[in-house]
Amino acid sequence: MRADHFKEHLNSLREQSSKLNEALSEFKSNYHTLQFGLQRLENELRKSRDMFEQMTLGTIEDTQIIQLTSNKEDNADRQLTA
Repeated sequence: MRADHFKEHLNSLREQSSKLNEALSEFKSNYHTLQFGLQRLENELRKSRDMFEQMTLGTIEDTQIIQLTSNKEDNADRQLTA
């Protein structure tokens, strides 16, 4: 009888070990995915910081602003709405 109980206990431990290995594998996969996402986020933050520094230090060329309406049309609109 003891041998049967030992075999059942051993099989139970094998099943638990198998489940734990599967859970560990899933955890590793999720961890690597999170790590990859974190690295991408850090890269994007670095790019944004660099762009902000360039803008605040004036190293980015000023862009030309295009005005869609002339001042005459703007004044006419003001007169209509006033």
